[in-house]
Amino acid sequence: MAEPDPNNAGNLYVAQVPTQTDIGNSASFARETVGRIMATLSQQGIVEWKGRTLFIREPEGLNYLAMI
Repeated sequence: MAEPDPNNAGNLYVAQVPTQTDIGNSASFARETVGRIMATLSQQGIVEWKGRTLFIREPEGLNYLAMI
């Protein structure tokens, strides 16, 4: 789903991110929970939103969080 960002080496991007509802349904979370998690990741500089495109600025940090 994520691809290398051609403009920023080491970063990734997802061109068409599923809706928060879709993510929540697949992970058994409420849409509001998904929104709070995404907002926190954005505030921490791990991800950045530009329209429907999600840029992963800190792939290692996101991977670490996924493991804990």
